[in-house]
Amino acid sequence: MNSEKLAAAEKFWIAGHGAEGRASEKFLRKHFPAMPIEIVDPVREPVKFESGIWVISPGIPRRFFENIPAENQTSGTEIFFEFLDENLRKKVIGISGTKGKSTTTKFVAEFLENAGKSAIAAGNFGVPLLEILDDFLAEKIEFVVAELSSYQLENLKISPGIAIFLNFSPDHLDRHGDAGNYFHAKSNLWQHQKSDDFLIVPENLGLRFSMLKLPGRLILSRKISAKNFAETSVFRAPHFLENFGTAEVVRQILKLPETALKKTAENFIGLPHRLEFFAEKNGRKFYDDSICTNPGSAAATVKFFGGTLAAIVLGGQNRGLSYEILAEEIRKKSPRALVVVLDSEISKKVLETCDAHDLEIVRAENLDEAVKIIFEKTNSGSIVLCPAAPSYDRWKNFHERGNAWQTAVKNFG
Repeated sequence: MNSEKLAAAEKFWIAGHGAEGRASEKFLRKHFPAMPIEIVDPVREPVKFESGIWVISPGIPRRFFENIPAENQTSGTEIFFEFLDENLRKKVIGISGTKGKSTTTKFVAEFLENAGKSAIAAGNFGVPLLEILDDFLAEKIEFVVAELSSYQLENLKISPGIAIFLNFSPDHLDRHGDAGNYFHAKSNLWQHQKSDDFLIVPENLGLRFSMLKLPGRLILSRKISAKNFAETSVFRAPHFLENFGTAEVVRQILKLPETALKKTAENFIGLPHRLEFFAEKNGRKFYDDSICTNPGSAAATVKFFGGTLAAIVLGGQNRGLSYEILAEEIRKKSPRALVVVLDSEISKKVLETCDAHDLEIVRAENLDEAVKIIFEKTNSGSIVLCPAAPSYDRWKNFHERGNAWQTAVKNFG
């Protein structure tokens, strides 16, 4: 929503008052100081009709605003893009996909900084977009690397000049209904691009995207070389190399030096709870992949560890996904791994699927019991919390779940 329409509103309603909501409030109070603002939080049911402009946080489904005209609804992400001129829009690098968005956003932002460009990570990872909009408009920031979730994208009508789409597997079906709607929401990342814009996707998605009618230019990326990372680095995992390969295409588009990309890889430190190595005890190496919230991502983690995987801890909120792909990958790559299933909403489905593939399974009431079982039944190897499901059945978010896992491991023995 542009400045003129916001200025014409009789009142602002901010739905949701987390990080995005607070950034929206701060931005609106600065630019429209005379406008009354009312906070509506939490929102758990359809709101009553109230005239004005509703700035809706991405975590709140738009179905709760069916009583509000669509033209009176917007979000921080939509406001951000509608305030940009064409020159600035082309300097937004938007990153989405089902998994790997935050780590890739951090990698690309650090690469640009190492290449001598002023860049900032924002959006779903980093700071809220409205928090840095004024500095971007004033050209104090040269590039914005924006992680964009399906929630932020589903109503977006303007796409970034450079779009990176990493991967796709069914997720967030409780919000979007089915995989088709989920992909449709994601497609706003590139759907509104101009003919001279860029969409970068890994080459394994090339066939699928070559069949789509795309408004901009499609460029396929290849994996970055594993030699850029230390031999023990988790970033040698194929999915990381694939995701970081998109940064190489960004480098080519912007004509930046190769040395900046190599320097970024050499010094790159990942984010917490994303295949994070955090402890070693009695020959067992412990990893925290609490960010893993679907079976496809968990299968990629299993593929990386292969025969060194001694145990994997699964469990979380049920979003109606199949765990067949994960069980098949464990059977193929890590057949000796112990599968520890936490008591959770997906327990029954995971147990039945893993049992059908003749995997060694054990149930655990909580993470403390899971750690105890792992020390009893394994001698060495890699141990990973890789839940393959969201955390919301028991924890506030994946950060809280990952912290609980690390505490359980560190306090054992």
